[in-house]
Amino acid sequence: QDTSTNEFVVKKSHHEKVLASRVSLKQRAEFALHYRYHQTQLGKLSTALDSAMDQFGVDSPESIAVATQAFLQVDHPYKLCEMKQDHYCELMEVFHTSPHWRGEQVTCRSYVSEKVLGVLYDYVQGKIDSLVTVCNDPEKRNTRLNPHIMSIINTARQKSLNDFVIERKLSQLQTKMKSAINEFYSEYKKLRATLKDDNEYTEGIMKEWMKYQHYTWRKELIDSEDGEDAKNLASAILYEETWRKSIESSFQGEYKVSSS
Repeated sequence: QDTSTNEFVVKKSHHEKVLASRVSLKQRAEFALHYRYHQTQLGKLSTALDSAMDQFGVDSPESIAVATQAFLQVDHPYKLCEMKQDHYCELMEVFHTSPHWRGEQVTCRSYVSEKVLGVLYDYVQGKIDSLVTVCNDPEKRNTRLNPHIMSIINTARQKSLNDFVIERKLSQLQTKMKSAINEFYSEYKKLRATLKDDNEYTEGIMKEWMKYQHYTWRKELIDSEDGEDAKNLASAILYEETWRKSIESSFQGEYKVSSS
């Protein structure tokens, strides 16, 4: 449904306009400042709640005490909901430290949590880190194949030793990916040859061409596979074959195809 029509436009009532006209500049500034304090306090309580639940447990009295003030703060924009003095002394640590799974850099104000969220965070972060290739020298390429991606292929190859269907699927995927890479590489060289000058115009053309290529090849090579496992395997094979093409092109002194 179209919500841009006049019936969906929220308009101020006459009473609201009258009240707004009576508000002084000082009152508006005080309201803005208080709103800032309110948002800051809400952020502090939210962060403290994460720490309290991690340290003491979700149903602990400590977490409930912080959660109560946090939820009250949401509903009380004109009141700063603060911890009572007796509770604050008990919970001083949660207001000054936070678990590492909040994504902040581990410092003296944070700690490495060994609770379930900390374990899950480390597991996911490890997978992300394994996909990131870092090379300090822009003139050099890291030629080491990503171990996480290769583990997907190696698992399939291990199964193919006793399963002809998997063996045939791997062979088909490799042939399909090699053909697609060669076709892309050929078209890429043709386009680069026509765009001799490097400027904003040619850069814009290249970006749009790359976007279209990404959409088209992803649909044909990856999305066409049935199921997440099959898509992951196809992606891994494409990664490996692109890497091979990149190494081959490097030895031949040609422009390298990015395998990122």
